[in-house]
Amino acid sequence: MTKWHRQKFPALNQTVSTERFDLVKMNGWQVFKAFRRTAIDDDLRGSVFRYMKRPSLIKTYAMMRKATNKSSHTFAIQIRETGELLGWHSFKLRPYKTAVLTIVLFNRERELSGVGVEVRRALIRHLARHAGVENFSGFTNVRNFSSVQLYQKLGFKRVGTHSHVDFDHETDRIMSSFYFELNGEALDRFVEENDT
Repeated sequence: MTKWHRQKFPALNQTVSTERFDLVKMNGWQVFKAFRRTAIDDDLRGSVFRYMKRPSLIKTYAMMRKATNKSSHTFAIQIRETGELLGWHSFKLRPYKTAVLTIVLFNRERELSGVGVEVRRALIRHLARHAGVENFSGFTNVRNFSSVQLYQKLGFKRVGTHSHVDFDHETDRIMSSFYFELNGEALDRFVEENDT
């Protein structure tokens, strides 16, 4: 029998739409290009990939392969009217009906316009309804204040801190992560409140 997180859910290949944006399933080449764009951006790289050194093309390819397997899915975040690529949102299905979320917006100013909240809200609702996800989790660098606020706005609870995850040699800072979860009654309320 196929494990839950390796099942094929047809709804996971569908475009997920919000009022202003479309989340479109990406193929391997599109994921590679999006990851590479993230990896060469000094501001994004440390908050997404947990390390500051720019990865090689081979390392980027390896990351793309992990993000396009049976349990990992990556979506392009596009403005519905223009098709402009704003970033990407991925999730990895884990055992026990869990999805681990990651979002990247290429333009930091877009974070202020509510893109992250609108897109993640729609994706959480979609996964809960169509894939039976019962637990959503994610992590972020403790200094990534916009990501911390995104989790809090959506009702996630901080459930842990992983201290000294890595060391940034460029800034001489120790990197730590916060872990967040949304599940149980809080998730049920979230889905009901955001049902369209």
